[in-house]
Amino acid sequence: MSSPPSTSQSLASLMLAGWTLLGDVCPVPACHTPLVRSRDASKYLCAKCNRDTRECVATSNVAGPTAPSPHKSVSAETTREREETTVSVVPRLAPPPQHVQAKLARDSAAELIAAKMLQGWALIDEHCPMDSCGHCPLVRSRDKTTKFCCGCDMPVVTEHTVPALPVPVPGTIDLRKANTLSASATSAAPPTTQKTRQLEQKKDEFEDDNEDDVDYDEQERQWDMARSKFYDSLASRQYYQPLPADELHAGIDSVPSAAATPPRPTATEAATTPGKQQQQQGYEEKLGQSIKAYATRSAYTLVKKLEVVRAALEEETDVERMGKLAASLAEVARAIQCARAIS
Repeated sequence: MSSPPSTSQSLASLMLAGWTLLGDVCPVPACHTPLVRSRDASKYLCAKCNRDTRECVATSNVAGPTAPSPHKSVSAETTREREETTVSVVPRLAPPPQHVQAKLARDSAAELIAAKMLQGWALIDEHCPMDSCGHCPLVRSRDKTTKFCCGCDMPVVTEHTVPALPVPVPGTIDLRKANTLSASATSAAPPTTQKTRQLEQKKDEFEDDNEDDVDYDEQERQWDMARSKFYDSLASRQYYQPLPADELHAGIDSVPSAAATPPRPTATEAATTPGKQQQQQGYEEKLGQSIKAYATRSAYTLVKKLEVVRAALEEETDVERMGKLAASLAEVARAIQCARAIS
C-alpha cells in the first residue's frame, strides 16, 4: 500500500494541472498551508486538507462555543486583563496600503513562476539582488543560459554574462574607427581662418618630428577610462538588462488558456498510457522536492529575522514604533508557519 502524498507533492501536482499558488493560507487552525486557485478562479483549495476553503470555513463556524468551566474563570479573567493592557500599550493598527500592494505583487510573481515552470524553466536556489523586489526566487531556462526574476519581470544579468572588453594591443590601430572619426571631423570642421591654418601647420610639423617616437601610455589610459565608464554604466543599471516587449511577454502569451486546454485523461485512459503517467509523476515529484527545499530554506531565514525583530521590540520604547514592530513580528511568525506547513 503506497503512502499518501506529502503537502509539497500535492502542491506540485496541482500547479502542473494549472492551479495558481497564492499568498493566503488555509483558515483551518494549525494548518497554515498556502492555498491554490483554479484556472477559472472558482475554487480555492488547501493541498493539506484536500478541501475547498469555503467548506473549511463553514465547518469551523458550525461548532458552537463551549461553556467555560469554573476552574478556568480565573485564568480567563487574567488573560482578558492582559489583552486589555496590551491593547492600551500597543494600539491596533490597520494594515497600510504597502502591505496590500506587496501581496498583489507576490501573487503576480507566483503566477508568473508557475507559467515559467510549465514552459520548462527551473526554480533555482538564487534570489533577486534587488531590495525593492523582495528577494523573489529566480528561474533558469532549459539551456541554463538565462536567469529570470518573476518579481521584476525581466532577466537578471550577472558578472558571468557580461562580455569582456577587448584588451588593447600596443602598436595596433583600428582603421575603420580612424576613418570614421576623420570623416566626421572633416564634415563637422568649421571654416578655416589664417590663424587656424598656422596652428595646423605647427601641429603637422610637430607630428613629423615625433613620428618615430610613439608613446603607447596615452592609448592604454584611454582604454582604462573606457573600461571604467562601461562598468559604471553597468552598475547604474543594477545588473539588469531589459528585453524587448515581444521577447519579455513571449512566455506568458505561450501559456494555453483555460478554454484551449484539453481535458485531463480519465483513470481508464491514464491506465492505457503508463509511460505518460510515469513521466507526469516524475514531474510532480521533482517539483514537490523543489518546493519543499525552498520552503525549508525560507523557514530557516525567517527564524533568524524573527529573532532580530523580537530583540528590537524588547529594546523599543516608542509606542508607535512598538506597534509597527509587533505587526512585523506577527507577519514573520505567520510566514514561518506557512513555510513549515509545506516542508
